[in-house]
Amino acid sequence: MTTITYKSHFPAKSDSKTVATLQAIVKQCAKELADIQAQFHFDTLRLSAPDRTRLAEILVDFAFDLHAESGIWTALEKCNTSLFGTPLPLIHPVGKALPQGLCRERVQFLLWNFYPQFDPGAWYSPRHADLLITAEEITDWLIEQLPAFPKTSPIKDFLAGPSDFGWEVKKKLVWLGTHSYLFRVLFEQYVEERDEEGQHGIPVIDDFICQNTTPWSGLGVIDILAECLDVPEEQKSELRSWYMRHASIYKLVKMDDEFTEAVNLVNDTTYRIRDGAPGSPRPKYFKQGMTAYGSLVPWRGEWYWSGTQHDMTSYTKGQIAQAVAQHKQNTQIVARFWPERKKMVFEHMEEIFQNQLKY
Repeated sequence: MTTITYKSHFPAKSDSKTVATLQAIVKQCAKELADIQAQFHFDTLRLSAPDRTRLAEILVDFAFDLHAESGIWTALEKCNTSLFGTPLPLIHPVGKALPQGLCRERVQFLLWNFYPQFDPGAWYSPRHADLLITAEEITDWLIEQLPAFPKTSPIKDFLAGPSDFGWEVKKKLVWLGTHSYLFRVLFEQYVEERDEEGQHGIPVIDDFICQNTTPWSGLGVIDILAECLDVPEEQKSELRSWYMRHASIYKLVKMDDEFTEAVNLVNDTTYRIRDGAPGSPRPKYFKQGMTAYGSLVPWRGEWYWSGTQHDMTSYTKGQIAQAVAQHKQNTQIVARFWPERKKMVFEHMEEIFQNQLKY
C-alpha cells in the first residue's frame, strides 16, 4: 500500500521549499490542537494524535488556500451561496457580509464538517461548545502564522493551468478529489468502504470524482472544480454533466491518430472521441471494428473516455446483443443519453411526485 505523506497531497513538481515550510507549520498546529483539546468540556471531539496531525494538515492547507487565493474554499462558498443564500449554511446568516480571508466563521464551518469525517456516523451541532473553543483559538493561532506562509501556491498555479483538453481537466479533477484538503479524507473512506484489500483502481477513483455527493452541502468534486476553473459558463455546465457519464456498449467504427468514432449500440448514436493524451496513449488493444464497454464525457464539444474500458472482443454477436438488451433495461443509465427513455423517466417521476403530493 502506498505511503501517504504530506508532500504527496501537492500537485507534481511542487516547490519542495513551499511544502517544507507548510509542513513545519503543520507540526506546530498539531501541538496547538493538543493544547486546545486539553480545555474540552466533553470527550466527543477529542482526537487521537494521528488524527490531530491530519486535522492540522487540513487546517494549514485551508489557511494556505485562503492566503494564496487558490480558489478551492472560494468555490465552495460560491456554491453554497447559490444553493442556500449564504456562503456558510447554519453558521452565517443570509444577507450578512463575511469578513475577508481567514476568520472564525470559516474555521467553524470547516471544523463542523470535518469532525464527523474522523468519526463516521457521528454528527455534531455547529455550536458544540468544544468546536467553538477550537474555532476561536485555532483561528487566532493561524492568523499569527500567516506571515510565515509561502507567498505563491503550486496549487493555484496547477488549477490555473491549461484546460483546453479533457485530460487536462481530468488531471485537475483527480487531484482535487483524491489529494485536496476538502476531499481527501472522504476519498479514503470511500475507497475503504468499496475495496477491503486497498487495491483501488481507476473505476473507484472515477466513481468518486464523477458521481459521489459529499457532506460539503451535498456537493461533489465536479461542482467545486467547475467553480475553480477560469472557463466560460458553457464549459462549467459541460463539466457538471460529467455526473452523468454515458456508460454504454460501443462499436469502434473509425480510428485515426487523434480520434475514434464509436457507435453507442444502445441508442445508435455516433460519438467522436478524442484520443492520445500525452503520456497516456489509446489502449493498444483498441482496434477498428471492436466492441467495448466504457463511459464517455464531453469537453468543448468533443468526447473523452472516462475511467476504464472493457474489451468485448471475445463476446459472440449473440452475447453482445444480449448485453445491449440488458443495458437497455438499466433506465437510470440509459436515460442520460437516450431522449425517449429520459422522457419516460421524467414522466414516471412526475407521476410519483403528484401521487405523494395528493397523499
